[in-house]
This record gives sequence, C-alpha cells and structure tokens, in this order.
Amino acid sequence: MLLRTGTTLSILVSSAARRSYGMVGKRGVVRRVYETVEFSKVSDGYTVLLDSKPLKTPKGHALILPTEGLAAVIAQEWAQQEEEIQSHSMHLNSLARTAIDNPASETNEQRVESMLQMLSADPVCLRISEPKEFVEMQEENWGPLLNWFNSHYGVSIPTTIDGFSVDVREDTLSILREKLSRHNKWHLTGLKFGVDSCRSLIIMSCLLEGVITCEKAVTSSLLESQFQVRKWGRVEWGHDVEEAELMNRISAAVLFVTAANH
Repeated sequence: MLLRTGTTLSILVSSAARRSYGMVGKRGVVRRVYETVEFSKVSDGYTVLLDSKPLKTPKGHALILPTEGLAAVIAQEWAQQEEEIQSHSMHLNSLARTAIDNPASETNEQRVESMLQMLSADPVCLRISEPKEFVEMQEENWGPLLNWFNSHYGVSIPTTIDGFSVDVREDTLSILREKLSRHNKWHLTGLKFGVDSCRSLIIMSCLLEGVITCEKAVTSSLLESQFQVRKWGRVEWGHDVEEAELMNRISAAVLFVTAANH
C-alpha cells in the first residue's frame, strides 16, 4: 500500500516480508530487516529512507538525489526486495551510489572521453560481408540507427566492411564532445552504464532519444547472436539470460537518466 504525506511516500510492507537490511546470514546472504521504504524532500534534494533512516553510500555519503522522480524509482527498488536483498539487480541504486561516491575518481570529461573512445569500434559501424542474410540484417537494423545519429548530431561516422575499427574524424569527436559535455554527472553516469552494457554509443543515443525501444536496442546490440538464433535455433537458457540481463541494464540506464533529469 502506498501512503503519501506532503513530499514523503511510504511503502508499507506485509508482515511476511519484514526482514532487516544489513543482517548477513549464512552463505553471506544479506537479509531484509526493514519494514517501510520512504522517499522524502530534504534541504539539498531528495533522499530514500528505510524505517525512517536515510540511506548512505558505501563511502558514507548521504544518498542525496537531484529529483523526486529518481528518489521514487530507487525507493521502489528497495520496496521490491523480499527476504533477501538482491543487490545485483538494483541497478538504479548502484548508479546513484556511483554518481555520488565516484569510486573510479572520474571527471565528467573522462566519462565523455571513455565513451568517445568506444566509437571507433561501435558494432553499428563494423559490418561483415557475408553471409548475405546477415548483411541484410545489418543494413535493416543498423543502417537507420547510424543515419539518425549522423543527422541528429551533424556528423559523418563511416562504416567498414570486415574491419576492426573505423576512422572517426577529429571534428566529429569535437562536436560530440561538446554536446555530451553539457550533461551533468547523473546523466553521464547513466549514459556510460548503458553504453558499456550495449557497447554502443549510437544504439544508446537512439534509445535515449526515443528513436528505438529497449527491445529494439537489445536486438541491435546482440545482432549476431540474433542471426545465429534465426539460423540454428535458440540455446535454452543461454540466449534468454543474455537478453534479459542486457534488457535490465539498458532499461535501468534509460530510467536513471530520465528520472535524474525530470
């Protein structure tokens, strides 16, 4: 049940789910010990509270979030935990902690450069000359994405056939660097997580701008795997797990960026 009072949302949990966060049991499992999850307005943003106690990051910083929307979705992640805390599935919480703690000591400029360095090996640009069926799949799936990206940013990123990288002109990098550098650490943290997950700045940009859906982004990111499935059939569990994990990661990246900016 959801109860809203002013700027606070309380999520009441059934007694069967009343466990405590922070209690480590056998096998190193972290068991849930909190009953309620709230998000609330504070002086410098929003925060999430478990049993009225504000969350902190691994480095001990207060989990202060820039928007109510981001606080709400992170609170929902905590509310959805059952008897055991599945921290590996809490991508939004992890991204917020990363943005605040900055464990890699990255500047925004370094985050941007990291993504730009991946552009020369973006899978959308690296085409294979055979078999014919896969050539057609590449053009059908990747062609529109590259065309949109080039048009939207006013750049000209080429493709290569059977190559390992493309030459990205310095003026193209300068344009993209300037546009990406306009974003704050919250946006860049989520964007970089998505780019690292799908290995493509082009695919992730198309997804964030609403050009494609998350389903289409997964297909485009795993195009060669999708071709193998079409040709030889699906490997039980293997393909499903890969697709589900990528879907979870890029969906979290989109939600994080969107919620952090609104």
